[in-house]
Order: sequence, then C-alpha cells, then structure tokens
Amino acid sequence: MSKAPSVYLSQIVLACVLALGCSKDPEVAKQEALKSGEQYLAQERYSEASIEFRKAIQLDAKFGQAHLQLANTLLRAGDLGEGLREYMRAADLLPDDIAVQIRAGQLLLASGQIEDARTKAELVLGKEPRNVEAQVLRANALSGQRDLEGAYTQLQDAIKYSPTDAVPLANLAALETRRGRIEDAEAAYRKAIEVDTKSAFARVAFGNFLWSLGRRAEAEPVLREALALDPKDVIANRALAGLLASAGRLPEVEPYLKAVVDITNEDKARVTLADYYLATGKGDEAATVLTGLKERGKTAADKVAAGLRLASVALSAGDAAKAESLVDEAIAREPRSIDANLAKTDLLLSTNRADLALANAKKGVELDGGSASAQFALGRVLSARGDFSGAANAFGEVLRLNPRAVRADLELTRANLALGKPALAVTSARRVTTAEPTNIQGQQLLARALLDSGDVASAKAPVSAIAAVPTPTAAGLVLQGRYLAATGQAAQARQRFEQAARLDPADLDALTGLVRLDLSSGNASAARTRIAARLTAEPKSPRLLVLNAQVLRVDKDNAGAIASLRDAIAADPASDQAYSILGELYVAEKKFTEARDEFVKLAEKQPATGAQAYTVVGVLYQSENKLDEAMKAYEKAIAIDPRAPIAANNLAWLMSERGGNLDLALQLAQTAKSQAPNRPDFADTLGWVYYKKNLSESAITAFKEGAEQAPKNPILHYHLGMAYAQKGDKANARASVEQALALNAKFPGSDDARTLLGTLR
Repeated sequence: MSKAPSVYLSQIVLACVLALGCSKDPEVAKQEALKSGEQYLAQERYSEASIEFRKAIQLDAKFGQAHLQLANTLLRAGDLGEGLREYMRAADLLPDDIAVQIRAGQLLLASGQIEDARTKAELVLGKEPRNVEAQVLRANALSGQRDLEGAYTQLQDAIKYSPTDAVPLANLAALETRRGRIEDAEAAYRKAIEVDTKSAFARVAFGNFLWSLGRRAEAEPVLREALALDPKDVIANRALAGLLASAGRLPEVEPYLKAVVDITNEDKARVTLADYYLATGKGDEAATVLTGLKERGKTAADKVAAGLRLASVALSAGDAAKAESLVDEAIAREPRSIDANLAKTDLLLSTNRADLALANAKKGVELDGGSASAQFALGRVLSARGDFSGAANAFGEVLRLNPRAVRADLELTRANLALGKPALAVTSARRVTTAEPTNIQGQQLLARALLDSGDVASAKAPVSAIAAVPTPTAAGLVLQGRYLAATGQAAQARQRFEQAARLDPADLDALTGLVRLDLSSGNASAARTRIAARLTAEPKSPRLLVLNAQVLRVDKDNAGAIASLRDAIAADPASDQAYSILGELYVAEKKFTEARDEFVKLAEKQPATGAQAYTVVGVLYQSENKLDEAMKAYEKAIAIDPRAPIAANNLAWLMSERGGNLDLALQLAQTAKSQAPNRPDFADTLGWVYYKKNLSESAITAFKEGAEQAPKNPILHYHLGMAYAQKGDKANARASVEQALALNAKFPGSDDARTLLGTLR
C-alpha cells in the first residue's frame, strides 16, 4: 500500500510530459511557435511555417499575430482563398493595427469584395481621417462601385493631405483613364513623378499607361528610369520584359526575367523564365530551370507546372515516351489538374491517338466545364477526328467563356468552312481581323470564307493584305489566284497558282486552281496531262483520283472517270464523294442493271464498304423511279451502318413523301444531318420532315441553314417560304418565295410557288 501514491504520481508526471502542459507555460510555448514559424517563413519553408503558426493558434485561438503570419504564409504559398480568410481573422483580432486593417482592405478589393474593402477603409478613416493609404483604398472601392465622382473627390482629399506623395496622384491618373480623360490622366502621372522624383512606383504606372496607348517608344525610357531608381522593383522588371517582348526584342528580355527570379525567389517567376527559354529555342536552359523547380518547388502546383514544361521540352526533342512519363507523373501528383489533363490531350493528339485524346479531352471538360482551355482542347480533338459540328460547338463555348479568344475564332472559322457554312465563317474570321489586323491566318480565312460565299468584292481587302506579306506562302498565293480567277483575271490567277505549286508541289489546292482554269478555257487535255503527272507520284491519293474523275467527266470520258472513281474507292472505301459521283455517272450512262449488279457484288466482297455500295444501288433504283427497291437498298445500307448519311437522308425523304413513319423519317434525317452537316440537301430533307410533322419552327431553322449553305438554290428558299407560311408568318414567307422565283423562274415546283405567293399577298 505504501507504494501506491508514488506510482500514481509518476503517471501524472508522464502525462504532463506527453502533453507538454506541466513543463512549459502556454504563453511561452505560443511565442516559441511564432518565432519558429517566422524563421521558417524567412527561409520560404511554407509548409513548416504553417505548422508552427497553427500550433501557436491551437495554444491561443485569439493570438492575432499568429493568424497574421499564417495568412502571410498562405498568401506567399499561393493559397489565396485561405490566405484571405486568415487575414480577415487577423484583422478582427488586431483592430488597432492600422497597417493590418489597410492590407486586409486591399486584399478584399483585389478579390472583388468591394463593399467589405470600403468598410475597412472607412473604419481606418474613423480613427485616422488623414490616413492617405485608407483614402486611396476608399477611392478605389468607390471606383469599383462605379461612383467615379466620389472616388475623384476622395483622391483629391488624399492629395491635399499629402501633396508630395506619388501614390494618390498615380491612382488619380488611373481613375482619369477609366473616365476616358486621357490628357488629364497623363498630366496626373507627370505630376506624380514631379512631386516625388524618387518614386519608382509612379514611373512604372506611367510607363504602363504609355504602353497601353501604343506609345511604346515613350514608355521604355520611363520604365528604365524606374529601374534606375530601384533595380529591385519587381513590377518594373516585369513591365520592361513584357514591353521588350511585345516589340519582338526577345534577346533583351532575359536579364529582367532573371532579375525577377533573383528578387522574388518565387517559383512562378522561374516558370516564366523557363517559358521564355522555351519560346526562344533555349531548351537546355529551360530544362535546367525546370528540373530544379520540379525537384524543389514549394508547392505541388509549381512542381506540376515544371514537369509539364519539361514534357514539352522532351516532346520537342522527339522523345514522346519521356514526355508522356512526365505528364503522367504530373497527373499522379495532381489528378484534378486541368493543365496536366490538357497536356495529356495534346500529347495524345500529337502522337496520332485521337480516340484516346477525345476521351481525355472529355475528362478535362468534366474536371472544369468552365475552363476555356478545356473546351478549346476538346474542339481541337473533334476537328482532328473530322467532327466539325462538335468542334464548332466547343469553340463556341470557348468564346462564350472568353469572347476575346482569337485562337478559338480561328478554329471556329476553319470548322465552319469545313461544314460548308461560309457565312458563319465570315463572321468569326472578321472578329479575328478586327482584333488583330496583322493576323495573316485570320486574313487568309476571311478571304477564303468570302470567296466560298461568293462575296468576291469583299474578298479584295483580305486578299490585298495577304498579297502584302513579304514572304508569300502557297496558301496565300492560292487565295490570290482564286480572287483573280473570280474577277476574270485568268492570266494573273494562273501565275499565282503556278507560284504556289512551285513553293509546295504537294498543294492540291494549287493544282485544283490550275485545273479549273484549264477547263474554263476549254483545254481539258491540259488538265488531264497536269493531273496525270501528279498521279504518277501519288497514284493512291483519293482526293486526286476524284479530281481526275471530275476532269475526265468534263472531257466526256465517262469510262475513264468511272475507273478513276473505282481506284478512289479502293484507296478510301469511305469516300462518299467518290460513290456519289460514280452513281451519277452510271445514271448518265443508263447502265442501271450493270451498275447495280456491280455494287451488290462489291458489297458482298467488301462488307466494310457495304453501306456505301448499297447506297449507290438505292440511288440507281431511285433514278429509275423504282422507289420500293430503292428503299430496300437504303435499308440494307443502314443495317450495315446506321450512320450511313446518304442512305439515311434519301430513305427519310422517300418515307416522308410516301406516307411512311414520320418519326422514323425524322430520326434518319437527323442522323444524316449530323454525319454531313455541310450538305444543304440534307438540311432540306430534315426541314421537309419537320414540315410534314407540322413543326414549322424546326423546319424554318433547317431550311435557313440549307439556304445559307446554298444561297442560289431556289428550292431551299421555296421550302423556307412554305415553312414560314405554315407558321403564319406571311411577310417572311412572301420574301422567301419571291427570292426563289427571282433565282429561277422555272425551277421544279415554281408553279406551286406562284400559287402559294398568290395566297400571301
């Protein structure tokens, strides 16, 4: 019994030691944790610093200084959200610390919490009415709330209380810029420099102002003056680097980016320097910076960024395997990183794995549907797979998220051109050339869209811009040739096409231009010779074989055209154009039975192309008005390939005309349209089925699209008029029918059109 108290006492001592509660005063412990955290923070060891500051807060939840230092740590580590929240806690616990209150207000303003920022400023001004920092903060908050006059008055007070301080004057200049008073803004900037001759801040602000006005030559010396006053001014170094880069003076940029790294020791600055090295072809220097960052980066995000850029270096060097390993490592580190996902998509696309790229791109959109970059990546993959309709939707979403995304407008233009929608392509191309008049890709796409839409007169401006480029390209020369040919300048057009062909002998557009000139001048033999020479080098080019068939057809050599189309089908069994022209030739030759037998045998021998073969059989039956047999052939085609576009379209039309199942006809028409969205006849079929179902709004949409794709087709305009009439919109119905008759007074159905027009007056 005598030993029991001793044992009990030893247990208490052990518990106290373990809890650190009996050997150390909590006040001392929290101060030691604060001091330890501050040492880690000075060494930029943010994780360790955060642990120490949190330890101090656990000891005293109302320890304001620990909350403040934790906030600083989080902000420097890049955790802006939690950093701001922690700073607000610190400000609440340190109400008499004016500097903390003002900094809290500045952070609130930067995060868009304008009313809260204004409240902080007014709390400080309640204690110190002449505090210039608080006055500037309140003025900026008022400006954010669109009270520009109130902001102006507040800044005037700040200037009155501190006339030799450049900060309120520079803020006044920024306010005047927002008010559109550029001359007053410039005067305020110059006054700021005058009252504080040693203010680097004022000069940086003025330099950026001049640069924003396009006065780069004036901005540069001002920024250099700022750096002379304070060589370690981070903003001045960054601004001068940006200005020099915008002027194309890339070799001069490096020292300023390196200075930012030395001054800030920030990983983001290292990433920017590495990006500069990548952009200037200095892969080894980039790799050195990035390898260090990947190994010693302060945050997982910075390590991921470094790894992804190293993957880019590896890919540029031709080491796709290493690049993929680095990207996969980044994804393993940060599975929800949208940047890592985008890098994986690009890698898969560049290594011709389009199916995997599509799955990855869709995953990126799932990770962040609001990411313009994710939508852009999806659009690129869909374009590469030939799904231009889906691509157009993705690029449209990019532009909804970021209306200034020029690259998305470029890609949207390409998609609309591929879809046969030149009018829409003109709209997106004009946005590019308006935003960036010197963007030669934009000018080329605008010229092509205008020429495709038949607006030759408007094409003159972009074609002139293309012609003014010092170093011509094959694509640019082809567009010049097309414009010259369209304006009756055949000799000059031929020169451009020939020059394009010399620059790029493989350019089929240049060859097509020359062939069309040969044919328009009645010289089919020259066209045949020209294509024969190319076929010697490329005997299995499907596009070249189809072009050859078209020339032979014009030259009335149907047998040769048929042979060329058979070769095209052998080279590309999915070539709908080759099948379509081949069917037309057999119809022209009236070799219906022979042709049908041939295509049935082809379907039996090559099941993979059976859908196309049975489609041609259906076309041949339809040409003989054997509609039951035609429908059976189309059904066989669809049984093999439910997405066979021509079979689906033609069957939908026949079903709608012959009293068939309109719901099934609608499904077929929608399938055909989705597979070939650039065909106006498919839009017409879809519209017709909607019309038959009395769905006039949907019919109008489909007919409108078809009319945009084929603006000179009277039948489409007539059908559009019928849909408007069904809706009860007589004005638009009358306009559409009149346009149809103006295009061709004797088109099939013109008598019915006149009858309809009589009911609309």
